[in-house]
Amino acid sequence: MSKPNKLSAYFSIKGIFDPAAITSRLGMLPSDCWAKGDLNPLNQIERKFSRWRLGSRLDHSRALEEHIRDVISQLQPNVESVREISKEFNGVLEVVGYFYSDDPGPILNSDEVAEIAALGLSMDFDYYYLHSARPEDTE
Repeated sequence: MSKPNKLSAYFSIKGIFDPAAITSRLGMLPSDCWAKGDLNPLNQIERKFSRWRLGSRLDHSRALEEHIRDVISQLQPNVESVREISKEFNGVLEVVGYFYSDDPGPILNSDEVAEIAALGLSMDFDYYYLHSARPEDTE
């Protein structure tokens, strides 16, 4: 039996900025952030850029479309600010899938695509295929 897929989505910007200023401009707290010069707690190396990220609040077992909708719904109340910040710092809607069995890519309707465009977001799909094609590995 293979492991369940682990799926998520998040809004992200990176560059040289004060994360607290982005939080203030957007009027919402990030899921995580750091500033250029902060130490990465995993390796104690100084960060070379700032990052501000707002992730989906859903369980990783939910469909990619649901994660995308959740992130969009969090950003919607601040469309103008998100659009300005996205233009300034190349805002991206990241869609991430760790696939152990199938690979259900998202299907977005035209309204959802329009909402993403209205927020000024690029999209990036990071898919990691962690399953084997060998039948004996699926038991």
